Amino acid sequence: MFPRALLVARVYKDQVRPTFLGEESVGVADSVKQLYARSIGLRRREVEAKVREVEGQVQRYKVIRALALLVDRVSTFKQREGPDPVRVREVLFDSSSEPAITPEERERKLGEVAGKLDLSQGDTIKQMWADLEEEAILTHVPDIDPHDLITNFNLGQCQTLLFKANHLTVSFEGQDAYKEAIRRIKRMGLMFTALPGPPPMLEVEGTLSFLHSTEKYGTTLAMLLPDLIALPGWRMEAKIVHTDAAGRRKTRNFILDSGVADYLGVSLEDAPPALPTPFLTSLIGLLDESGLKVTKNPPPLVVGGGMEFPDLVVQGNGRVAYVEEIGYWSLEWVKRKLLRTEKSPHPYLIVASRALAVTKSLEHPRFIAGKKTGLDLDYVRRKVLPAWFPATEEVEVGPSSLPAGVGDRDVHVISEIARSCGLRYPAAKKFLEERGYLCAWGFAIRRDALPRLREEVMGALPNLSSVEKVLERWSLSTAILPTLGLTVKWRGLEEATVVKQ
Repeated sequence: MFPRALLVARVYKDQVRPTFLGEESVGVADSVKQLYARSIGLRRREVEAKVREVEGQVQRYKVIRALALLVDRVSTFKQREGPDPVRVREVLFDSSSEPAITPEERERKLGEVAGKLDLSQGDTIKQMWADLEEEAILTHVPDIDPHDLITNFNLGQCQTLLFKANHLTVSFEGQDAYKEAIRRIKRMGLMFTALPGPPPMLEVEGTLSFLHSTEKYGTTLAMLLPDLIALPGWRMEAKIVHTDAAGRRKTRNFILDSGVADYLGVSLEDAPPALPTPFLTSLIGLLDESGLKVTKNPPPLVVGGGMEFPDLVVQGNGRVAYVEEIGYWSLEWVKRKLLRTEKSPHPYLIVASRALAVTKSLEHPRFIAGKKTGLDLDYVRRKVLPAWFPATEEVEVGPSSLPAGVGDRDVHVISEIARSCGLRYPAAKKFLEERGYLCAWGFAIRRDALPRLREEVMGALPNLSSVEKVLERWSLSTAILPTLGLTVKWRGLEEATVVKQ
């Protein structure tokens, strides 16, 4: 994605379309790369000056500047070696209370400071501001394929247009493509609505559809583009607020389809597995702890003239409810979603993090907005669950109906023990605790097995997938990590590590 100032787009009637570079521009891209390769050892501002010289020799200077930005992003710049620039400035400005006004006084002052720092006067001046970005030294330029530069330019132009879209609609060929697109949209945490066809459409909200747009959401929407256009038979249409060369702002259509796939250089790839967020994991643990049956990733639900995609189906105490976690959300979008799901065959609950709200919140019995730090489990336990899953009378059973061989296993799911015994969850939990088990997050772990479990998990740190494999061997989920003194730390949308609390 580029700054808006580097957008190269053409307007025709009510449409706006980015300018794509083709095979004829490969030589230009290669010359920009070679310019950087020949500039190793120069300061950033000197490299930028050389780029501006090239800009003055071509008609579309934005193309040169954008290609240079792509090379700049993958190149390595480092601070000049030598004394700490902050220390140099301190010595220089503290060496005398009198200002150096004349050239002679300035030379004398620099000579004194250079002697103290064991530098020449020229190096003292260079080192004084070496920590500024424009003074960083270019040390490495990777061997970039000019064709990749061209496709990255084309894709970046599309993403720049989408950054402040009103909304984006996409359609695909084949049911599997829709399923994968929905999975990728939900993984990004974007707001979307599934509309019936033909053909079916996925409408993704844009930043300008909110009362207040957010750069983070717009960036995420732009990041989604490569994931969507990697699916077969795609067609995309977005409403873009575009400012033309005369400074006039107008909403225009931005339309692309899979016919331009070669220009964008995106190949079909498998998306990374959709991992449950810590937010949803904590809710699942609480539901298990309460003796409720949880079914993950149920099929889509056709309701309200469209489709909804719940994350969980929760059953217990003669009740059923759908639960969906949403990512970014606005007041208007949540209201529309609540209205659509009113005719759901069972209550449709929505859980959301306040940290991802782009407008003010609302009060609604089917909407649960957690704290910015996570889901308020105590509130859910005291208020939400009694309202939607009121307790029934506990069935008393004698010791003869307890399952045999309970103590032979290291791990049990408490709700399964409760169902097999005909007990409510608290009674099953007490039964297991009396037999030497530690009960937490819906699981019962034999206490003398805890050191072994902790040792195996610690040996798999910090990679989340490695930890999950260990827990899977123990028939556990990541919900148990806080009990072991660990937590999942997310870096961006897809990368996560397990660290000590």
